[in-house]
Amino acid sequence: MSLFPQVDLEIGPSWDGGLLHNCPIGIGLWESKHIWPEQSSPDVVLSLGTATSDPQPNTMSRMSRFLPQWMKSLCSLYLSSIDGEKLWQDIRNRLDENSTQDYFRLNVKVGQVPELDDITQMDDLRRAVQFQHLGKSKREGVVSALLISSFYLELDCLPYYENGFYRCEGVIRCRNNSYAVVHALTKLFSSSLEFTSETTSERGLLAVFKGEEDICSWCQRYGKQIVFYIRHPRDTITLSLRTDELNYRKLSGFPQTVEWFIKQQRLDAQFGTADHHIPGAFFCSKCDITRLQNRKRKDYEAAWPPLKRQRQV
Repeated sequence: MSLFPQVDLEIGPSWDGGLLHNCPIGIGLWESKHIWPEQSSPDVVLSLGTATSDPQPNTMSRMSRFLPQWMKSLCSLYLSSIDGEKLWQDIRNRLDENSTQDYFRLNVKVGQVPELDDITQMDDLRRAVQFQHLGKSKREGVVSALLISSFYLELDCLPYYENGFYRCEGVIRCRNNSYAVVHALTKLFSSSLEFTSETTSERGLLAVFKGEEDICSWCQRYGKQIVFYIRHPRDTITLSLRTDELNYRKLSGFPQTVEWFIKQQRLDAQFGTADHHIPGAFFCSKCDITRLQNRKRKDYEAAWPPLKRQRQV
């Protein structure tokens, strides 16, 4: 729906037509891949519609009486190409089962969608949004996905080989206001929350979500120390927050390999420290003191990657 008045340019009068990308999710996904090429998929995709309604067959039939058949087909094809709901369904149909839970669409249903340039109907649309019924499960799904995507993994040190597995030590951080996110999660879910890890073969418990107890009183950052084991740094793993017995919501950046996190943090850099040129990076003398101890260089026989055995001749 057009919200902008006509603008007079050298080429003549122009205005926002809103005819081509009524559902710009395709453009957004294309741009995200170019802005963050190293990220395989977005954490959450939320599409907001501008109202939809049931088809109006009577109006269409009156118009089609005066058109030849080829023009009827052309008009039908054009109207279908600018239908935001149809474009959304086309995007969802191309997703796999795991990615579908990260895509959300919110739209309000009205009796009849206003004309493209009828800005006098904006108040009616606002009221329709306020009074529409949104299911509890759908509302909680959108809110929990946005909140939990604020959490991300930060490795403390390079994984090291231990009894046939790679031991990974790190901390779960929150990129937004820690107190606001934690308070919203505890208000949204009455049951206890848990951080879990999942590989192709098994799922395990990492740590219990303790709310504000996990927030440092000095630096105000969220920090949950975790330890997990993997068979190889190139194996895909998913860290999630379990909201109830059957529902899990992945943290930001997952599913991903531990090797990817190593490259992003530059933990394998031979010179300098991993936090150079990172805005906002600082050391907290209270919560980071134990992490500093974990960053001591491991013995080469245990460090990542392990030394290759010499071939016997």
